[in-house]
Amino acid sequence: MFLFRTFRSLFLCLLILTLFLSALYSQESNGSISDTESQKLNVYVSGFTDISFLREKINFVLFVSEKDLALVEVKIEEKSTLSGEKEFIITYSGRKELNGISDELSYVPKQGETEENAKQTLAKILEGGLIKYAAHTPVGENISIKYTHTEEQVAAVKDKWNYWLFGLNFHFGLNREKSMKGHNLSGGFSARRITDEWKMRANVNTHYSESTFEMEEIGLSYKNITRNYNFDGLLVKSLSDHWSIGVFCQANQYTYYNNKFSIELAPAVEYSIFPYIESEKRSFTFLYRLGYVYRNYWDETIYGKMNEGLAQTSLTADVEIIKTWGSIESYLTGSVYLKDLKDFTKNRLTWHFEIDVRLYKRLTFDIEWRVSMIHDQIFLARGGASFEEVLLRRKRLETRWDYSIEFGFGYSFGSLRSNVVNPIFGN
Repeated sequence: MFLFRTFRSLFLCLLILTLFLSALYSQESNGSISDTESQKLNVYVSGFTDISFLREKINFVLFVSEKDLALVEVKIEEKSTLSGEKEFIITYSGRKELNGISDELSYVPKQGETEENAKQTLAKILEGGLIKYAAHTPVGENISIKYTHTEEQVAAVKDKWNYWLFGLNFHFGLNREKSMKGHNLSGGFSARRITDEWKMRANVNTHYSESTFEMEEIGLSYKNITRNYNFDGLLVKSLSDHWSIGVFCQANQYTYYNNKFSIELAPAVEYSIFPYIESEKRSFTFLYRLGYVYRNYWDETIYGKMNEGLAQTSLTADVEIIKTWGSIESYLTGSVYLKDLKDFTKNRLTWHFEIDVRLYKRLTFDIEWRVSMIHDQIFLARGGASFEEVLLRRKRLETRWDYSIEFGFGYSFGSLRSNVVNPIFGN
């Protein structure tokens, strides 16, 4: 009996000691976990519903449910690129002691990629963007970076179009004046190559116009058909997030403007109010160009010229807003011929407004409206125009204004990458 009571007492003592040590160890362990959690980077994420998935994949981050607790706020937005593909935009904003540290990354899933694979890749990209923020916290000392791509994988993502993008366009328009009505058709081909630092572009366009003139006073009606051709090229170099420089080149022939042949070379500089990286959402730019224009005329001009070379300068303010369904753009351009440094009377002011709607992938529908105040018609033929030339619209008449409204369709093909980078000098 004595042995039983002794054994029972020892057993109870051991049980109490075990429970005490377990509780103590549990408190120490909990304290250790808390310390580890407190060292992690607090992040608030919006736009991604499966936060538990992110917690599983990114272990150096503590995802919090309230923005006020976070050192980094991450917004994930889904939109469509200019070519119609799905794109995720990841925006990082530092808070509190990390205030002022911001970044933006994008991810375009590959064609045929499953939603699960896309989610995995999106989590990896999100993780990579958080590393520079974690470097400012104690947990940053325990982060290592490993590159896992093989040479074969790097070669596999090479752009088969080498960043070239090609386009075809077609437009139909209606024109109205007091004694004229007509329609026009135009088409063109474009080629461009865009990288992070360079932009190259070349366009060839042709235009067909059919006009009917009504002279009610004498009961006459005339029809006129004109055809015009144009080439323009552009080479641009990016200097920074806000500045770029380039050169324009243009050659054309327009019968209506008394233009037998003309060529223009114009260096230019652009400043962007917003960083170029924001151009997939919005842009506000100023473009200044100063160039030389040589013209050869069909008929002698009102200034007694059969050919001449002139300096021309212009300034353009351009605003564009891009949404998933398309874009809205408006720009205002003022230009002047510098016949001498004291004469600024040969000038022009043009306002252009355009809406582009994406119908299906790279197929678009657009509406354009343009109005101009004109004081630079140096090409007008001496002696004016005959009655027939006026009626057939074979010669441009003196005017102080004009406007036009056009609508049409466009389609592009080629590299999927060149529409993502480098918005310098517009699209």
